[in-house]
Amino acid sequence: SAAGAERGAAQAPDRDRLSTYEEVLERWALHDCSAVVNSPGDAEMQELFRRWRTTRSKPATVSATVTPRSLDRAWTAFVERWNTEGADEFKRKLEQREADHAGLSLSALAEQVCELSWGADRDSCFVHFNEGCARCRGYERSRPGPAAWQRILDAAPLSPTEDNVIRRYQRALEEARRGAPPRRLAGLPRTPPRSPERVVEWDSQNRVAIHSDTHTVPWTAD
Repeated sequence: SAAGAERGAAQAPDRDRLSTYEEVLERWALHDCSAVVNSPGDAEMQELFRRWRTTRSKPATVSATVTPRSLDRAWTAFVERWNTEGADEFKRKLEQREADHAGLSLSALAEQVCELSWGADRDSCFVHFNEGCARCRGYERSRPGPAAWQRILDAAPLSPTEDNVIRRYQRALEEARRGAPPRRLAGLPRTPPRSPERVVEWDSQNRVAIHSDTHTVPWTAD
């Protein structure tokens, strides 16, 4: 009918606009660097995209929950931001976001370590042993030294879950220290560590904590 034809004609521009808008959102397919201004190279742009997505806690590859189309849109937004801000400004903001993201992740992991430790009925947690924990201090728990921490582990060995969370906390701590000036965990006391030079690293194969002051404390597995 004439009315139907008129409606169809009126709707056509809307469909065209929608198609154009979608094309703008997906202007460049994932990893298409053809429009990148002052590109440092395809490989580096892909790595910058991965880091950019990580600061948003989002994957940079297709998965069960991430479609190729959504990644095309994310890549387009990434390229447009790079071109608008310029390489130096984009990298500066990315590094700041990485530092902020690492700090937030670190605080959350530290809280999880402490929660798991109290759930295991220990007197203090690994974070308190490593650099001081606000919650443990709130319960008037003094920071344990290597010998005291080993006694705590002997009484209540780490579960596989705790071992995993502590290793993630350690990685986040290292990333935060590499990516920004020294940061204090949110809510932690301002008092310095008992031994400022002590650095605790994981040896997951031998289940030991290696300290720079030569103390080696074995982790007891379940």
